[in-house]
Amino acid sequence: MAIDNRDRRHPLAWRRGTSPRAESAEAAGVLGTNAGAPRRTEVLERVEAGLDAQAERYWQLLALIRGEQPRPTTTPDYRWLAQALRAHG
Repeated sequence: MAIDNRDRRHPLAWRRGTSPRAESAEAAGVLGTNAGAPRRTEVLERVEAGLDAQAERYWQLLALIRGEQPRPTTTPDYRWLAQALRAHG
């Protein structure tokens, strides 16, 4: 799947307080209009399958044990994206 500017904008949108709901024009802009409902459904399923804060925390702790810098959390980013996909799907 190609990465474009929409993929980079969604974390910034939720951090600015943008609502993922259907009436949010900014959320609709983040999602774009190129992906139709079947594609959004597929993306939503994949995003929700990967939303596991406990698994993310596990990997962060494992990095610490290994003496590595843990990755910053992405759970809030993808939770917002899932809400926006549901609202705009």
